[in-house]
Amino acid sequence: MGKLTVPAIFAAAIEPRIGKLILAGGISSYRELAVQEEYRETFANFVPGVLLHTDLPQVIAGIAPRAVVRIAAGDWGVKALTT
Repeated sequence: MGKLTVPAIFAAAIEPRIGKLILAGGISSYRELAVQEEYRETFANFVPGVLLHTDLPQVIAGIAPRAVVRIAAGDWGVKALTT
């Protein structure tokens, strides 16, 4: 789950016809990823040098006013984390 979250975020950032983005899992910040000792994310999530320019929270903020919903799948079903 969440393997294509980052490409979806960037797609929504550059394509205004995407009206709403629903994210299930995935990383929430490149800074968060940079401090990890082991990477479990797919290579589609890595953008060389991205932290010199932006981080995912800023990219997501740029998608506004379109809705971005992050959900997490747990043992008790799906729960909305942010809108």
